[in-house]
Amino acid sequence: MRRDPWRLLSLDIACGALWTVAFPPYALIPLFWACLAYLFWRIERAPSARLAALRGYCWGIGVLWAAFYWLVHTMGTFGHVSIPAGLLATQLWVMFFALQFALLGLILHTVSRHLAGRPWALLFAAALVLTSIDILYPEHFAWDAALLLTPMPFLLQTLDLLGTAGVTFMLYLSAVGTALMLQSVEGQRQIRRRAKFLAPALLGGLLMVAYGLDGRSRWNTGPAAGPSIRLAGIQANIGTADKIAATRGGSAAKQDDAMRRYLALSRATAGQGVDVVVWPETAFPEYISYAPQYRRDLTAVAQELQSDFLIGAREFRQPPARGLVYNGAFLISHTTGAVVDQYYKHVLLPFGERIPLSGWLPQLRTLLPGVADYAAGDGPRVLLTPKGRLGMSICYEGIIDGYMHDLAALRPDVLVNITNDSWFGDTREPLFHLLLQSMRAIEYRLPLFRVANTGISAYVSPYGAIEKRAGIGTEEVLVVDVPVHPTAVTFYERIGRSLTRGVLGAGSVALLVALFAAGRPTAPALLPLDGARQLAGDVDSRAAHAG
Repeated sequence: MRRDPWRLLSLDIACGALWTVAFPPYALIPLFWACLAYLFWRIERAPSARLAALRGYCWGIGVLWAAFYWLVHTMGTFGHVSIPAGLLATQLWVMFFALQFALLGLILHTVSRHLAGRPWALLFAAALVLTSIDILYPEHFAWDAALLLTPMPFLLQTLDLLGTAGVTFMLYLSAVGTALMLQSVEGQRQIRRRAKFLAPALLGGLLMVAYGLDGRSRWNTGPAAGPSIRLAGIQANIGTADKIAATRGGSAAKQDDAMRRYLALSRATAGQGVDVVVWPETAFPEYISYAPQYRRDLTAVAQELQSDFLIGAREFRQPPARGLVYNGAFLISHTTGAVVDQYYKHVLLPFGERIPLSGWLPQLRTLLPGVADYAAGDGPRVLLTPKGRLGMSICYEGIIDGYMHDLAALRPDVLVNITNDSWFGDTREPLFHLLLQSMRAIEYRLPLFRVANTGISAYVSPYGAIEKRAGIGTEEVLVVDVPVHPTAVTFYERIGRSLTRGVLGAGSVALLVALFAAGRPTAPALLPLDGARQLAGDVDSRAAHAG
């Protein structure tokens, strides 16, 4: 196997990191196509499949470090892990999840060799591979290529037809078409001739624009017309570090202060006719069944405002000595102060809210004392209020496709997400989290009301437009009127989700079977630019001598 000079592998890592700058908040969108074209050229020009996998792997390391560097901060701030240990742990995490990019490099290299001389087949096969790995490969934290278009919601309206898989396929189709167009040997005339490979993506893009502009008047609703529910989101800017200091430090004064701040901000909604006041994830400073004074204070404010409260809190469902702890959302009536409905978080974050295998190996709880080990709730749930049905999700449940599909099937009037994004610090991850959730609003044509401890709280219309939002690290109260009326089941919910995943799965299996049956591959399918070909030849020659 020929070896790559470390300088070129470093360039692969840098290019992967640069690719993430195409996404919000930087939104240097052309880098999406430029960096993918470079990756495709590097993989296709690799003299062996193993080297192609290595190049993809290095590119993935750059992507993951640029996207998830905040893990070092999170482990240091909340897990009291030293910076060297945090860097090491993050590097191990990156190295593991970068294996999907190594798989990408391996498959793309094989596809390009087998489809030599058949560029149209290569165009669609490569886009299928990229989309399948993006959508179907298991991930700890979701990252969809469709996130690229969230600054322009009118381009995302086809999400209610084929979901993120459909939009992602169109984006990768355009990226592979760009690579095919640029990799020519006869200058501008050849590039113009190869521009035909962009035709399918351009046609798809025009259809996306037309569908989006047509839907602007139907789904970008603006002020609520007809029946509505008035919600108030309380963002008190009390993060995880503050809550840990209050609960683990045994400081009743800090817990009292947190409760006072939430109640004071809630009182600011007086006279506005709010139906439900929403507090974010685990905002209540104690276990909800073990804080009678806090409950009395909350009931007094609820009766004063004549507003029900939906609060994030922890709960014991058995005696605390050997009980199960739940992360939940509790609907409290303003007339009685009683909990009239509740939801317990169903999808728990590994090593954040649960310790994998702890049921079989309880010793893991001793080895990882700083990691919460919550019990999972029964599944998606709608909370009933006099004014509407609230479809609940907590934290990253709101971006999980399967969970949101099951939740939408319960026919809520509005999606409500309570979350704690203070783990991420002052990074772009809170914005990512919000934008990923905004795509779920389009897929099911449901409004989304999101309340976060430290930001970003927001209201998102069924069109995917962020109509009202708070900042990060600020104390704010968001009051919005959310339309409450029956919504039709979208094509994506009825057919599109199963269709896209079925096509991706079947197409990927068929492609792999065809490649296996075809035997040894032939020559490379793409022809690089003259200068690039010369550079590649020089690099391969030097690598061969070095080996």
